[in-house]
Amino acid sequence: MLRTRFPGPFIAKINKWQLSYYELRGKREEYLLKLHNKHGSVVQIAPKVLSVNDYSGLQKVFSASNRLSRPDPLPFLHNYKSENLVSTVDGDLHYERRKVLRTVYSASVIESSYFQRILQDSVDRFLVFISEHQGPVEIRMALRRLTYDVMSHVVYGSSHASNIFKWDPRHSLETDVDWEKDTSKIPSTLFMLYFPNLTLWLRRMNLAPSSIDGSTPSKLVLDTVGRQALRALQSSTLGSEYDGDDVPDPQSLIHRLYHTYAAEGGPSSVPSWDYILSDCFDHFWAGVETTVYALTPMIKRLSSTHNRQYQSQLKEEIRSLVASSGREALSTTELKQARFLDAVIRETLRTNPPIGFSLERHAPMNDRSISLGGQTVPTSWTVGASPVVVGHNTSAFHEPETWSPERWMNRQPEEMSPSEKRHDLAVMKRHFFAFGSGPRMCVGINVAWAVMRAAMAGIYGRYESELVHSTAGGDSGYDILKDRKLKVIFRKLS
Repeated sequence: MLRTRFPGPFIAKINKWQLSYYELRGKREEYLLKLHNKHGSVVQIAPKVLSVNDYSGLQKVFSASNRLSRPDPLPFLHNYKSENLVSTVDGDLHYERRKVLRTVYSASVIESSYFQRILQDSVDRFLVFISEHQGPVEIRMALRRLTYDVMSHVVYGSSHASNIFKWDPRHSLETDVDWEKDTSKIPSTLFMLYFPNLTLWLRRMNLAPSSIDGSTPSKLVLDTVGRQALRALQSSTLGSEYDGDDVPDPQSLIHRLYHTYAAEGGPSSVPSWDYILSDCFDHFWAGVETTVYALTPMIKRLSSTHNRQYQSQLKEEIRSLVASSGREALSTTELKQARFLDAVIRETLRTNPPIGFSLERHAPMNDRSISLGGQTVPTSWTVGASPVVVGHNTSAFHEPETWSPERWMNRQPEEMSPSEKRHDLAVMKRHFFAFGSGPRMCVGINVAWAVMRAAMAGIYGRYESELVHSTAGGDSGYDILKDRKLKVIFRKLS
């Protein structure tokens, strides 16, 4: 074991405790960055665990043809005592489960008039909230309300969607959010993370305490919404929650899962009612939190005094598109033409990806083996890639610690320094790993892009923003997300 062929610190080849030490301190990604800067694109970070940070490694590990499995279960992501899509270990089973949902998140559905109406209504309510709010806006709370509305339509359908801007926020939002925060901090979550197989064994033996048994509290608003939506589908002869609309609505996530289960009698892809509730619960929160964690640093950076030129450039681009279209509300298709908006989003997702941990795969058997750094990865080894680390690869990105949206613009050679010329736009796009890649990449990527574009265009087409409150120091890495009370002043543009 000690004479491993892959580069890395000696201690990483004999035990995992150094890696665990940095994980518990919240410094894992910084540690991996140092290892890659020292040892190269393939590094051993623990016994039988490798990390990659370049396109060659990403292509081999996350290739769509491989369908590699996860190395370990994820019991801390189970809900209703059931696994879901994201926590499915087996690569082939995950592929079958994901295939069921393709139509829900397809680009054609997200760009349809039905979804565009939902998205614009949610953004409009968000902007009204900003305009009526007295004083600085706690931006994360406001963004969470926006994404709550959008994701409830996507997951539970129009008949069971929320309107957080009308509901009492104490009743409809904070209980669920507080539960999510508290769950992520308690020691039992660490136990499930570090001892997943023991956790599952305790559950099978009915020995697991309530803190790790995978149950979901009935006090949550989302639990009520999910159960009501499922009961409505179960009680309907046609299994349809849409009635009287001339234009057929796209299927919601729960609608699609329900029909798969009802039509096929509980196949492995949708094995139970609890699986349906668990998957819906997970998709909802993943869509809410990751989008908020992407938009928060975006707005903070643009609202900082040293980035005012970028805010001005974005406002000019949005207002130019509005003038060309003749409409204040731009569609997803129109916003795809906003090149600087695209650059702002990409650059923020590079420096502050919503996924703050490594995506890991289990090395396959010999007939599907993968090679990294000229060496075959042994069976049973784990290979992972961190979006943070990939986004800071100095071979792909010039001065990766600097937030610089213009790096994503197709500039003329005379506008670039010699160092910048070495970092080709195509190379950077191949290293854009914020959503993962391959058969397990973020299934909701089209929704995420649509919401981010619409929210940013809505804000900076009508407002300018100024950062007025910050409790955390820097703009790099996850410092922004440590700012729990980030407040911004929005001023209406003339």
